[in-house]
Amino acid sequence: MSTTLRKSRHSVSSLYCHLVFITKYRRRVFTSENLVDLHQIFETVANSMDFKVLEVNGEADLCTFDD
Repeated sequence: MSTTLRKSRHSVSSLYCHLVFITKYRRRVFTSENLVDLHQIFETVANSMDFKVLEVNGEADLCTFDD
């Protein structure tokens, strides 16, 4: 496995972060369109902060019980 290290003047780092979004009371919030928007937002932030998004997954909330 090849890793890319971020090197600065006094440090070397490699950081991996796993984000999980869960809504309060498991309410139906995420749709397919929301997930596409989140992916675009992550890519925009990644470009501005000089990091790389490795993977974005998700599925629309298809819960059948009432809120």
